Amino acid sequence: MKKTALSVFSIVFILLNQILTVQAEESPRFPILSIAPELGYQFLGKKTLEDTYRTSVGPRHGAVIKAHVDIGGDKWGLEIAPLYAWQGTKNEMGALNAFGGEVTMVYRFKKGAAYPGVGLGFHATYLFPNDKVQHGLELMGRVPLGLTWYFLKYIGLVVEGGFLFGATGIRFKNDSAVPEFQALNENTEYAFTMGFDLMIGLRFP
Repeated sequence: MKKTALSVFSIVFILLNQILTVQAEESPRFPILSIAPELGYQFLGKKTLEDTYRTSVGPRHGAVIKAHVDIGGDKWGLEIAPLYAWQGTKNEMGALNAFGGEVTMVYRFKKGAAYPGVGLGFHATYLFPNDKVQHGLELMGRVPLGLTWYFLKYIGLVVEGGFLFGATGIRFKNDSAVPEFQALNENTEYAFTMGFDLMIGLRFP
């Protein structure tokens, strides 16, 4: 027990020492090329235009995993991020698996060992089939607000939130469309939605 406690204390001491060393010296420059795996939560809210357009495409939320590749360093940079999301629902769609990516232009500025940033990007994902859905597509704009803090010389903590707005199109299987669309022999439905995601990860280097 004492050895375990001593080991934990040693690790904490080393990390704190590294943090203080980095902050005491010249703060690290944001790298021209870096990778940032992230894990987070995504929520896509209630459809807009509900009064004028009836559809089964509804709210969904769940876990999302991203792998950011950042090019350009501080000031202006380009982010390319493949992503996977699991979306739980409580309506006709059932649970969905989404795979796609994001491309974002980001502006960052230096604040000590931290780099706050804001951007504007494009989010696109393919929705895989399930018991009720043949396939689907999400096309959305995304506005991220984020921060990278270099607590070690070559490792940064990434915290980011993004606002999403755009369209979702889903092709339901014949027995899953809402009655109004079944009567028209149509089972492809669309909706405009707003949402957000919250992400945390590590940046290397």
